[in-house]
Amino acid sequence: MECESKPINGSERRPKQQAVRWVTRLLLILILSGGCHSLSYDSAPRPGTAPDPATPTEAALQKVAEKPQAASKPSTLKTSDIARWAPLTAQGREAMRARDFQGAQDAYTEALLQTESLSIHDARVRSALGNILHVAAEYQRQGDWTKAETLINLVVEQSLIGRLAEFDAAEPVFARQAKHYEEMNRPEAAAELMRTGLNLYGASAPRAVQRRIELESILGEVYLRMGLTTEAAPLLFTSLEAAQSRYGPNSVRAASALLPVAALYAERDQFEPAQRTNLQAIQILEAKKPDSLVLVRAHDQLARLYLDHDRAKEALPSARAAVEILDRTGHKSGIRVLALDSLATAQSRSGEVAAADRNYQRAFADYKKLPVEAQQEDLILMLDHYAAFARSRNQKTLAKKLSERAQKDRARVLVPPDQKSDAAGEASE
Repeated sequence: MECESKPINGSERRPKQQAVRWVTRLLLILILSGGCHSLSYDSAPRPGTAPDPATPTEAALQKVAEKPQAASKPSTLKTSDIARWAPLTAQGREAMRARDFQGAQDAYTEALLQTESLSIHDARVRSALGNILHVAAEYQRQGDWTKAETLINLVVEQSLIGRLAEFDAAEPVFARQAKHYEEMNRPEAAAELMRTGLNLYGASAPRAVQRRIELESILGEVYLRMGLTTEAAPLLFTSLEAAQSRYGPNSVRAASALLPVAALYAERDQFEPAQRTNLQAIQILEAKKPDSLVLVRAHDQLARLYLDHDRAKEALPSARAAVEILDRTGHKSGIRVLALDSLATAQSRSGEVAAADRNYQRAFADYKKLPVEAQQEDLILMLDHYAAFARSRNQKTLAKKLSERAQKDRARVLVPPDQKSDAAGEASE
């Protein structure tokens, strides 16, 4: 990769001015040749030498956050700043090799600060942002989503003033973080991240088409969850068309893309297209991936479609199929709570009271085992359904317990993200 530098313009000059010009050019060549050496980072950290003990400024993150506007106005290169960029980048790379991610974060963040005076199109800006994302990816692998979020937000803030990271570097990091936001019931954060990702440097390149479609699919599902069907529709239909064209109309990828489209029809209250699309996905998945969670989702989604249209007896086969797959594979998570809730609700409405009671008990037992941060509104609805069922059987004490639990858990779900850790600590078992 070639480094970009801003050409030094000038007209005819006196001999003394020409000498200054050639000395300046020589300095820039030496600086940039050293900088280009450090444009890439190592993607597979390995044990190695510990980073230089001379640590960068501890307040580097704050500095970048406080002065982002400077990057939007290219100015004359500052030799002292740029001279520090290359060794700081090398220091960050050595810290990554030693798996000292905090040291790498400090070095790479300070290196990003040194690019303030560069053009927003300079390759070193993209390199510095890519290095930040590399550290964020390591935090994600460790399950430290808070530290990853801090670095990703830094990249997003830079994008707002035109300093864009490479799409190739950002896409997998953004996608993982967006899915985490979805799991944590933060669809707005997921949507904002996907929108930023789709506008990064290189996002429109031909080589990025498939990954861009995958991000659009995630964004479409997020919009759908937020009830924004108008925004979701073009993204979901484009993703479906791409999956069918690239992998075949009867592929697992195509079946997976059919499910959010079916959900879109259901959200629009278009029962027949929703039913037909769900059944099409189920037919493909039963033949090609019979024990998959995506098939569980397809069965559960169809069962809920029938329940929403007061067709409980038709919901029973799909609801049973979803639970049977989960029982057979031993998979336990929120999706099991949803599937058991669908089955119990269908059984209750169909008059199978004893079976409904057993499955509501199983759903509640699984719900209590979930980590607090995994509790979401669609899971909490199971408590409401079970409470209503208990009241119908005159089990007032149980109904009250379930309603109080639903109220408390729902209040915690609505807590702002920055207060969730405190709320989780106060949650009862």
